[in-house]
Amino acid sequence: MRKRAPLLIAAVLVTCLAGAVVESVNWAEISAHFAEFESYETREGAVEAEADIAAGTPKWKVYGRGSREDERSEQMKQLFALRQDHFCGCLVSDAIQRYAYRYNSRIRAHFVSLYGEDMVHEVMGAPPRDPSQQTEEG
Repeated sequence: MRKRAPLLIAAVLVTCLAGAVVESVNWAEISAHFAEFESYETREGAVEAEADIAAGTPKWKVYGRGSREDERSEQMKQLFALRQDHFCGCLVSDAIQRYAYRYNSRIRAHFVSLYGEDMVHEVMGAPPRDPSQQTEEG
């Protein structure tokens, strides 16, 4: 029994160490997620949209639980080479809504300047609504 004790202790220590490493990786991912979530407080959607337009990689920012690819997103992809970017799930803050509004408004204005309001409205729908102007009823 005395010979097994050090081996048993070593096995327990290795198991605990492995568990600690896994937990630290999990916490690092969670921390990164929260840091990105909080970053929308200071990020400028319109500025990022301008950079994406200049780089030739504009996106349509989509958030929320119900966001998904649909016929409209397929039309955006085919006609404007504009893909949806599902950047946030069901946890949506006021900052995320402001960011998406400003980003998408600038992207939409860019495509209106290229194709005109009628075509853009047909493909993208109405302009994004300013979240600060929305009431509780929506």
